[in-house]
Amino acid sequence: MAIRHGSAAHQLTRRRLLSGILASTGTLALLSACGGTAIATATTVAGTASQSVGSPTITASSGTAAAASAATQSSVATPASSAVPQPAPAAPTRAANAVVFWSNAGYPYKGQIGAQLVSEFEQQGGPTVQYQDTIYKDLMTKLVTTVAAGTPPDLSYVDAYITHSYACSTAVISMSDMIARSKVIKPDMFWPAMMDYGLYKGKVYGIPSGPDVGLLYYNQDAFKSAGLDPEKPPVTWDEALAAVQRLTRTQGSTLQQAGWYPLTWNGPHVWEVPYWQLGGSMFTPDQTAPAFDNANALQALDWLKKLCDAQGGYAALQKFVSAAKGAEAAFVGGQTAMLFDPHATSALSLNGKAHFSWATSYWPVAPGGKQASMIDGWALVIPKGAKQAEGAFRYLEFLNETDPQTRWANAWNNIPAVMAAARLPAFLKANPLNPLTVDLAAVSKTWISALGADDLDKIEQTMVVDVLTGKQTPHDAVSSASASMQATLTEAQKSCAL
Repeated sequence: MAIRHGSAAHQLTRRRLLSGILASTGTLALLSACGGTAIATATTVAGTASQSVGSPTITASSGTAAAASAATQSSVATPASSAVPQPAPAAPTRAANAVVFWSNAGYPYKGQIGAQLVSEFEQQGGPTVQYQDTIYKDLMTKLVTTVAAGTPPDLSYVDAYITHSYACSTAVISMSDMIARSKVIKPDMFWPAMMDYGLYKGKVYGIPSGPDVGLLYYNQDAFKSAGLDPEKPPVTWDEALAAVQRLTRTQGSTLQQAGWYPLTWNGPHVWEVPYWQLGGSMFTPDQTAPAFDNANALQALDWLKKLCDAQGGYAALQKFVSAAKGAEAAFVGGQTAMLFDPHATSALSLNGKAHFSWATSYWPVAPGGKQASMIDGWALVIPKGAKQAEGAFRYLEFLNETDPQTRWANAWNNIPAVMAAARLPAFLKANPLNPLTVDLAAVSKTWISALGADDLDKIEQTMVVDVLTGKQTPHDAVSSASASMQATLTEAQKSCAL
């Protein structure tokens, strides 16, 4: 699948390689990596933050000396443990009665907000938390190995989308009984789409952590040069199509500037956003059958093809963006005028790097459709065989109080997983982009998390690319992909232990 490239500290996008639950051992193949970068100071940008999805534009100037004096940009510190991640041991060495926690090397605890939170939890009478900043492949491979060996950590990060597969293989335990007794954690306190990642067959196996939400970034200078109002981004499909036609520049048959390469933040899978706007779902509620072989899917794919064709076609557009070293780099370099990317992109890639005025909005809305965006992140799980499961859950309760939630999100430029925390002034006022991001989180959905997700992703990617390149009609591509996904789902169910 198409992925976003960058340093380890900047790889926020979920990255998937072929993986699955093997019936004999339950072992997972290597999956994707994501991480973050700590924000050393609060981000301040020029302009007024929108408080509602209906009024989307947030202006931010960056790059030039004049802009730098008008707007204080964030200072981004790359954690040393992100640059040189430390592998997790196969069998954690634990202090007596300590909660062994495989924290995420992409958002390291050592020397960061996580270490502060652990200290506060212990000072309040909680058990000792022995955190180990753990690289992604160990979270996704060694975790299962230690479960099989009877030596797992007590708490661990995992990529949220894989939680169903871990639950299916019994590598992680249900927390539903502990949640029923808890005065802090309730499933309905989290963003619904993120909680869906943690729910499997009606029970909670994963607690959401560190989500991010997709925003539409646009180059206001490019808009002005094209005769477009820099304060009015496109908010409908028709407006977006008209805008990219104005923004695209060619020399002969060669692209000089593209209006919008839409397949960013996990590549072709982003087609789901316009499909969701029309009310579509990828699967049935129980995630055992595809549900996208319908007119809404055909309409979304047809519009995306028109969008790409207006800029010289998907192949030319992809080649142009690849030559710029990715969609994010192309946008920062002024080679594309719009970018759909996570909320964190503002601090990671734009502030101090983009030498133009930029602003944020939402994905343009389909005719008769509703707002939709993407949300993605992590899950915290308690592995099967954990020696200190109750202590691990106590730490989860602490982490999901509003103060730790807002402080963690502000430090790592995520949004709080707990909805009430995200709506507090401590978060909303920390960054002018936060109000729009929170509004969009409420109407966001997630990528595929059904059993066999990685194989399903490959099928989906092929479907989208075949349509955009003209290899198949939307009808034929959707019909073929739906049949292939049904076969994959049926096969994945056979190896499920639950």
